[in-house]
Amino acid sequence: MKFIAAKCPACNGELQVPDDRDFVKCMYCGVDVKIREAIKMTINANIPNLMRIANDSLKSENYKESYDYFTKILEYEINNYEAWLGKGESAAMQSTLANPRMKEMITCFNNAINNYKLEDLQVFKEKSASKINEICNYYFISAKKTTDRYLSVDSTWPNYLAQCEIILDTLEKALEFNPNDKKILKGIIHICRNNIAGVSYTEQVLIGNAYRTVTKHKSLPPNYKKLYKKKIDNCLLKYKTLEPEKWKIFIDWQNKIVRAKKINNNLNALFFIIPIIGFILIALLNASNSSSGLIVGVLVVMVIGFISIVVLKKPIPKEPKELSDIF
Repeated sequence: MKFIAAKCPACNGELQVPDDRDFVKCMYCGVDVKIREAIKMTINANIPNLMRIANDSLKSENYKESYDYFTKILEYEINNYEAWLGKGESAAMQSTLANPRMKEMITCFNNAINNYKLEDLQVFKEKSASKINEICNYYFISAKKTTDRYLSVDSTWPNYLAQCEIILDTLEKALEFNPNDKKILKGIIHICRNNIAGVSYTEQVLIGNAYRTVTKHKSLPPNYKKLYKKKIDNCLLKYKTLEPEKWKIFIDWQNKIVRAKKINNNLNALFFIIPIIGFILIALLNASNSSSGLIVGVLVVMVIGFISIVVLKKPIPKEPKELSDIF
């Protein structure tokens, strides 16, 4: 049998009540006391202290302790939005790569928003979305560092992509709280572009009788690439509404890239066509016993053609500075 601190509802007297009974008699006023109500009175009186301890633990990054305290508060104040918010953050910050707790965080944040009764609800939603983005960014950096370290292990890249899916889903949930949060949009675009590019790494491979350093590359499966491009497009369409001037800069940049690639592709084709035509001409000149001067002329024209291709090639336009807050 365990004794718990409680208060008499009638006289407010301090009691120690057994945890295996439903009722006890108050030693001060003689009233029959319902134990659960008496304990609740004590807990309610201590809620501000519990909240202070919980928040202090959260600030000290003692997430297990803060999680337990916020949970204790919610046992007696289920509508306490601050406790829901603290519990959600504490849960997420205990995430590991093997056990992400982002869904629990979103559930807690939803409960916090549903129980927030003050007038500035939208401001509260925006702060909640910002906190989710901050936590997701922390988790992504952690996942990326671990992945870069163990890329040579076969399961690392698929596990990393699965973790990114959880992060992206969580960020999209945060956008439901604040659809205009540009930092969240940027985070989604950054993760998707980063993964579309893939990652290169080096590995020691036995070739013949010696180990040699070989560069390898991890790339996205086609289904992931299609999904990520769609997510990027959706975020960019948001920017079209939020930043119309920057959207114009983005479209102009994309058009310049398309034009540069088209020109370069045509020049690359000429790079292969010129020698073929040149060698055919030389072969025909040789067959007709033409002078060596003509053959040299053809070779000179070929060289000039190659040089012209190199000179005319267009560099791919770099990302404009004005778009740095998007990419």
